[in-house]
Amino acid sequence: MRSASEVLEFGRVLEAIAANAVTTSAKQKILSLVMSNDYYKIEEELSQTDEALRLCYGYGRCPIENVFEIQEAITRANKGATLNCEELYRIASQAYGINKVHDYLGFAKESNVENFHYLANSLHPVNELLREVNRCISPNLFVLDNASHALASIRKSIVSKEAEVRHKLETYVKNNSEKLSDSLITMRNDRLVIPVKNSYKYDFGGIIHDQSDSGQTFFVEPGDVVTVNTQLQVLVHEEALEIERILSELTNLVRENSEVLLQNFNYLVELDFLFAKAQYGKDINGKVATLSKEQEVCLIKARHPLLEAGKVVANDLLVGGKENKQVLITGPNTGGKTVALKTLGLIVMMNQAGLVIPVDFEAKLGIFDDIYVDIGDEQSIEQSLSTFSSHLSKLVSITNNVNAKSLVLVDELGGGTDPSEGEALAMAILNYFHSKDCLVVATTHYSNLKSFALEQGYITNASMLFDPEKFQPLYRLIYGVPGKSYAFMISRRLGLNDSIIKEAENYQKSFQTESDLLITKLQQEIEAADKKEQELLLKEAELQKQLEESDKYLKEVQQEKQDLIVKSHEKIDELVEEATTKINKIIEETTIKPSSEVKLHEWIAAKKKLEDVAIFEIDEEKKDVHDYQVGETVFVPRLNKIGRITRKKGEEYSISVGKVSLTMAASELEKHEQVKEKGGVSIKAAAKSTAVKTECNLIGMHIEEAIPVLQKYLDDALLMHYPEVRIIHGCGTGVLRKAVHEYLDKQRFVKSYRLGGAGEGGVGATVVYFK
Repeated sequence: MRSASEVLEFGRVLEAIAANAVTTSAKQKILSLVMSNDYYKIEEELSQTDEALRLCYGYGRCPIENVFEIQEAITRANKGATLNCEELYRIASQAYGINKVHDYLGFAKESNVENFHYLANSLHPVNELLREVNRCISPNLFVLDNASHALASIRKSIVSKEAEVRHKLETYVKNNSEKLSDSLITMRNDRLVIPVKNSYKYDFGGIIHDQSDSGQTFFVEPGDVVTVNTQLQVLVHEEALEIERILSELTNLVRENSEVLLQNFNYLVELDFLFAKAQYGKDINGKVATLSKEQEVCLIKARHPLLEAGKVVANDLLVGGKENKQVLITGPNTGGKTVALKTLGLIVMMNQAGLVIPVDFEAKLGIFDDIYVDIGDEQSIEQSLSTFSSHLSKLVSITNNVNAKSLVLVDELGGGTDPSEGEALAMAILNYFHSKDCLVVATTHYSNLKSFALEQGYITNASMLFDPEKFQPLYRLIYGVPGKSYAFMISRRLGLNDSIIKEAENYQKSFQTESDLLITKLQQEIEAADKKEQELLLKEAELQKQLEESDKYLKEVQQEKQDLIVKSHEKIDELVEEATTKINKIIEETTIKPSSEVKLHEWIAAKKKLEDVAIFEIDEEKKDVHDYQVGETVFVPRLNKIGRITRKKGEEYSISVGKVSLTMAASELEKHEQVKEKGGVSIKAAAKSTAVKTECNLIGMHIEEAIPVLQKYLDDALLMHYPEVRIIHGCGTGVLRKAVHEYLDKQRFVKSYRLGGAGEGGVGATVVYFK
């Protein structure tokens, strides 16, 4: 008899989760998960999973990469063995991965994820080991020349000796071509040799290392080359010894850090385990359930996790409470009854294994000691068991073990035998389960069981909807009304003789009781209501589509309007700047030249142009109008100049600017004390004529270049009187963000600052508030 886990295919869910894990250890941990009945253990595991899920949504998945199983290598190192390049490089790769994970978990400290604070503080970088291994070993697992001065010197000598050997042999090849079988230098016994014809094999002295299969060619190392080759072999041996010494020193570093390395590895496996579960939860668009201390299941829009996401129909699965201890599901064949049972059982099992469950809304689940399942036709020829006997043997086991903390799922209760006996047996079994106070969800086709459920106060009838017009199941579960099997309709559709079906319908009418007729009427009303609901949903969808189109059009119009406003502002700024420049030039000329030389028509034209532009200035900030006195010094923003009031007439003032006299309204003037001139240019006026954005992007900059940019930007923003601005520094390693915060801490004009929220860049941005 298969276990509940096998029947519900819990193993397939675990395999899907394990596919997200990086480490073998985490994969094994996932595949060995079982449902627990310890409330507090489940609560803790779900809390960790929920936090990992929130981190996945907020910051992406934790960057657990290049994490290798290093336990065996560390055990070898602790026993005195010297680790090879591959083992050392894998350990260093994990050390590098620790740094990336450590940075990622730094974000967790700023989030409400308490379970990850411990893990963040428990990871200990081993930067010295990482630095030394990277300095000595290349990614292709080769000890680098700069691993030590000795190694670099030895390899330099080896190159020199190899060149000397090759030069000597090339000379032999060049001067003795008639004695050689080929002009190629080759290798035998790790030594460079030349191919010599048989008759000349002793002409060169030295050593004969090999001969060809034909015996006509001998591979000779000439006498004067032997000495150099021997020296070369000595150097090669010295190189091997030096490499061994370097690897031994690196192994000592591993040995010194072995406890931290193993601890880091275990924490990485735990993180890998948690984020694999979280990634699966994100993939299925699921949620973490709320635990209940009552025996209940409340799943809204639950989906079977192993069915194709786009095709599976979500259903509410509700059982529990005094009047809902049992749910009896009826409806047509292939209508989704069995899938509903499996979905419920599998989700309960997933929840009690600390996993995210596939629901569209918040879920509430009690904790069950066991899930008992009788689903599927398991007729056994070998054991001489019929379908009925197979089902009954399971029910015997269930009834012998069930208690108040059990969840029982039975498909086709009482099926496989005489209908009258099967119905009676099913009623008795449901009553027995009720006496044990357990939760039960069962499916059936028996009409009398539907009536029995209506008479009892603890059984809820439910049914799977069927579309009789389209002749297809809707896979939607509704509560309160039993369903029809649609046997006659299905038979007619499959081609059964119509006279047979009509006679069967007559027989059925003679069997029907008053309760049967009531059930049929209720079913018809439910079908009509469902059809109406579908029509309303279609109309709602059409209205929603029209609303979205209208909203899209409105946004486009608003964007066009905004673009026009921006372009208008830009044109106004351009014209104001042009006119102001021209007027300033004329005023300067007036100051240094006799008044007779002033080009009056230029002055009048420029002033008129400036006034015309000012009329169309958009959204100009309103300011208080000051009552100025004769002789008072004022600032003229339009001219970017200081002037003196010579006369007051009503609401207008005569202003003397250099040798030019102007007539202006009070609203066109500012107090001189509000503005400090610098190089003849008003700081306030300059700020007005310069477009300063409300955000500053520092991404990609080093600290030494980012801080001056930040300093200038904040000065400009202050002059624009912005109440707040946003500094974009990115996530990265957090170094730039830290430098920005340290700079802001020192500025007296900064009221406060915070990290960006949703839509503001998150931890990749800082919002600054000015005093």
